[in-house]
This record gives sequence, structure tokens and C-alpha cells, in this order.
Amino acid sequence: MSEQHFPTPRPVRLAIRIASGAITVMNTDSQESRVTLDGPQKLVDSASVELVGDRLVVEQRRKSFMGFFESGESLQVTAHVPARSTVEIATASAEATLEG
Repeated sequence: MSEQHFPTPRPVRLAIRIASGAITVMNTDSQESRVTLDGPQKLVDSASVELVGDRLVVEQRRKSFMGFFESGESLQVTAHVPARSTVEIATASAEATLEG
């Protein structure tokens, strides 16, 4: 499991790009964004989380993108972001829950 925190006093543009898994995005009244990655360690290690300006990007490296999908293993992404943030999700197969 990996958890990262970022100071975000304003809404962010959240982009999540993973091969497969479960995605949960929730609004928070905090001035901080938090992203938690859970799943097999090789999948957690294959993902990057970074804040560039107002863009918070969660991305699985594409080197073995289809290999992860075919293995049946998946990554769980949970993100807490400020209210009024926008979300863009790109995935081959994932469940997504957006709250707020």
C-alpha cells in the first residue's frame, strides 16, 4: 500500500489512468489531496502519483499495461480531493465510484 498527500488549497484536475481495478474518488473539505494505492506490490510500484500545478495524476506505467490486465490482478485507487475538482478516468476495466 502507498499513500501520498499533497497541499491543494484549490480544486484540482484529477487524472487516473490504470489498466484495471477499483477507483474511488471523494470530495473533502480539507486543503489537502490524498491518494492511496493498494493491491499487489508490483502494481503499486508500477504506478506514479504526482501533482503538477493544479493537475493531480495517478498513472500506471505503460511498459506492461496489457500484462497487468491479462494477469487478473488489479489496483485499487482511492483519492480524496477538494470540492469542485474535476476527474478524468482512463482504464481498460475498472469500477469507479465518485462521491460528491
